[in-house]
Amino acid sequence: MEPSPNAAPVTSSYVARDWINRAGKCDDLVERAHCLGQAEALIEWVDDWNQVAEEWAKMTNRQADARRCAERAVAAAGDDVGIYTKAASVYARHLADPARARAILDQCRAALAVAPKARVGQWSQLGGMYVHLLDDRAAGRACLDAASTRDLNVSELCELGRHHANDLGDRETSRQLIERALALATKLAHETVADGDWWTLSHAYRYALEDIDGAWRVLDQGLALAKTTRCCLRPRRTSTCSKARRGSGLRWRAPRPWSTPRAGHPPGKPGSMSPTPGTRTSTKCTQPTPRWRSGVASSRPPRSATPAPI
Repeated sequence: MEPSPNAAPVTSSYVARDWINRAGKCDDLVERAHCLGQAEALIEWVDDWNQVAEEWAKMTNRQADARRCAERAVAAAGDDVGIYTKAASVYARHLADPARARAILDQCRAALAVAPKARVGQWSQLGGMYVHLLDDRAAGRACLDAASTRDLNVSELCELGRHHANDLGDRETSRQLIERALALATKLAHETVADGDWWTLSHAYRYALEDIDGAWRVLDQGLALAKTTRCCLRPRRTSTCSKARRGSGLRWRAPRPWSTPRAGHPPGKPGSMSPTPGTRTSTKCTQPTPRWRSGVASSRPPRSATPAPI
């Protein structure tokens, strides 16, 4: 890697991120330029070029340095969508150059098209940047369509459904994808010994479709078809459930099969996640307090200072 033209002699044990963070806190432009020059001389990760480019872009007289660093990042990005999208963000938001930002996203799109193992998450991230950075919904939809050209699992179908709803506002397509995921999870639960990803499905119903009742139905179905203890316990401690409770206006706790109802607390339906209105208890998993923390004297006799005779 060739040395940066702004680099000063490195005289400390700082790494590139340390100099970048220090530059962000500098009010003096000369000192900031010195810190960024030091950072460029120590860069080892490609993403650091984008970080330096963003700091250069905040200085009105160093726009050329920002472009140079962003181009260094793009040149070494390969098929890393995060590098491309960060560089495009620098051009669109800091350098007021949406044309170059679009060219970078198009380059990323071409790289994903020939990548042998391009993931749904990569296409979804790229499509979201087209929508939120350039307001190009057609290109964003094209990226999501490209991700759906192969066989998808439950998690990937849910991810596409979330992006159709959140990025494009297309709830109809989102519901179709999530219902496909639900049908696939149900089929796998009946035909194999594996448990479906019911938590992901409930999350999709809750946040993509804003269907709290649907999220509960999915969790109940997952518990009914569960074949392992892990699948039974995971939905009970997910944050999705607690947020769904708060969103429904109910205060309750999920009843455990081994729990006994207390006075004033009506029992919940055994083996379900059905809410019990009017009950207000903590959602944390409570464990017995050890004696050494509770202050209760132990029944074990104190250890003798001298060893017992043999």
